[in-house]
Amino acid sequence: MIAPNLFCPDPKFESQIVGVLTTHLFKNILSSLQGTATSISCLYDIYEDMRLYCDCPDIDKKYMLDGQSVLPSIQKQRLMNNGYLYAGHDLPVWINSQETNDVLKADCRIMILGRDPRRKPYEMYEMNPTQDQTTVSSPFGMHCRLHRRKTQEIPYLTNEIIRCATNCNKTVSVYITDFYKFKRTNDSVMDILNKRLYDAAYQNEIATFMPHVIILLGIDVMKAVGLPLSTPYFTIQKIGNQFYLPIPHPSGLNNRTIQKVKAHFGKPNQETKQFFAEMICKQLKDFCCND
Repeated sequence: MIAPNLFCPDPKFESQIVGVLTTHLFKNILSSLQGTATSISCLYDIYEDMRLYCDCPDIDKKYMLDGQSVLPSIQKQRLMNNGYLYAGHDLPVWINSQETNDVLKADCRIMILGRDPRRKPYEMYEMNPTQDQTTVSSPFGMHCRLHRRKTQEIPYLTNEIIRCATNCNKTVSVYITDFYKFKRTNDSVMDILNKRLYDAAYQNEIATFMPHVIILLGIDVMKAVGLPLSTPYFTIQKIGNQFYLPIPHPSGLNNRTIQKVKAHFGKPNQETKQFFAEMICKQLKDFCCND
């Protein structure tokens, strides 16, 4: 399982990421922010709380954020509903191999890019339906041990990426984020105006983390970064100065596509998460293991 240092002790990098978030998504001062167990006053406090609880007993920990703390440019882009901001946001998280305390000094930096935060209606409407708010979590719930155990594919792939690099005597940082930063339940965020806003945040994340390779989870993410949909899965592609590795989205809802891809590579009966890990590590070795 992923080590307890879910977020490495690197205050400089955390400060840089909080800077990206406050530049593109949030106001500098967050108001009326309440944790499920702790009162929270700023993004730093959320990250600290996530660190504190990341390996605790199996609890599902979310945070509620006053919608007025979201930048007006974001509030206006179809996230408002009858005057209220019912939305979800997942804070980026980063996981390091044990030897790595400085994110940017890792030999291999891998970004995993998802589409958007997943939210069920009760997570937005029933928790506190009378206030202007958004729920805050992490991609795939990675800050909660409960989700790291229940959602198998991404935690498993993260562990395998770390293991692959470690076997090559290389240090590694894995950074997990979404392209579309907010999501309203039962509502699409994939429109042109939102894409401009979120692309600016995403480009700033790239400039901050400086990934060697970005793993793209599915065709919507490929489309968002400008990778042709005809691009074969599990082959590293270069756009400009950035390398991308597109893979099928590892959701059970995408099982038909996954089975086709497994059959194409001659491994129809291999367990999906093992297939993904094997294919990804094979590609990453050129970036992680070669001097």
